[in-house]
Amino acid sequence: MKIAIISHASPYSGLGQYAFDLCQGLRRYGEEADIIFFERIHSLLKEQQEWMEKQPWIKKIDQKLRLSIPVKNLQKKLFFPFFYYYYLKKVPDGYDIYHAPHSLYARLAKYKKPCVITYMDREPILFPETFASLYRFLWKMQFSYFKEAEMIIATCQDAKQELLEMNVVPEENIRVVNQGFNNSVYKPLSKKLARNLLNFSEDKKIVLCVATENPRKNISTLLKAMHIVQKRIPNVILIKIGSRNQINDELKKDLAILEFQGIPEEKMPYFYNAADLFVLPTAYDMVPYPVQEAMGCGTPIITTHKAGMNKKGYLPVPVYDEKILAENICHVLTDSKKQKMLSEEALKEAKNWTLDVSIQQIQKIYQEVINKTKEK
Repeated sequence: MKIAIISHASPYSGLGQYAFDLCQGLRRYGEEADIIFFERIHSLLKEQQEWMEKQPWIKKIDQKLRLSIPVKNLQKKLFFPFFYYYYLKKVPDGYDIYHAPHSLYARLAKYKKPCVITYMDREPILFPETFASLYRFLWKMQFSYFKEAEMIIATCQDAKQELLEMNVVPEENIRVVNQGFNNSVYKPLSKKLARNLLNFSEDKKIVLCVATENPRKNISTLLKAMHIVQKRIPNVILIKIGSRNQINDELKKDLAILEFQGIPEEKMPYFYNAADLFVLPTAYDMVPYPVQEAMGCGTPIITTHKAGMNKKGYLPVPVYDEKILAENICHVLTDSKKQKMLSEEALKEAKNWTLDVSIQQIQKIYQEVINKTKEK
């Protein structure tokens, strides 16, 4: 079947990763899937941009209208949401299924049939301080288009529950498909090998966190906890991968921490496998990729029940309690049996979150939608 998957984000972002992983996975399973891409890619690294330009299945829609807005920051924060409306009309005809992989593209269901929408979360509602008011307004409006879609995919049970609480669509129009990680990339490796490749000392205890520093990721709680941990276990170091926020700079002072940004995906498994422990004290997430990827590598994990997972494969902690988080980090780092148990649990749970499992379930949903459309 011919499938059009919409994206304005590159595969090197969380939002774009879902769309591009889905597209490439479907193509591996023999489907004729394309990314309909309507975003400039000038901010990417040269090799990333060159890779995207070479892929025949990435159908780029020109954004000449965007260039007429001179102020880049204003364009991004205020005007850019309007482009979702303008460019969704330009998605080409001729596909058997149209898939909007995020609520932002829900208006697609008005123009293209049959349409499937993936629902991930309601971050703009719960954390309004991180979004422009116009963006929040337009984001809320997208829910009015959910009822025009033939099917809604929720990325976990918690996401489905949110949809039901908001009374967006009837339950019979919702299917739960776990957001899958790329299990061909994220798998166990020798810790010694991983550390050698990254030039990390074998004598250090490594706590890894992969996350941005926006409020919902709750990085401040982790930083506070690490101050406690490093007083008890002096050879512990925190490795943080992801964008920074200056609001946390004071908490990073006098902390043994290494920070990285823009790590290529092929190198990320080395970081997970080099770590003794992965920690993400998120205040709100619907199946974050880093937790899945850590599971795939068999890294012991501490996170919260707000991560949207199945409450398996990790050690749960409260969201905003740095003392309890510190206690649990110390416990895992000093107890080899606990580490081994968490590693085994992570690997076992990872089997439920693989991209292959997700692709097969989504294929069935596409076929269900096509069959229902033919019956009408």
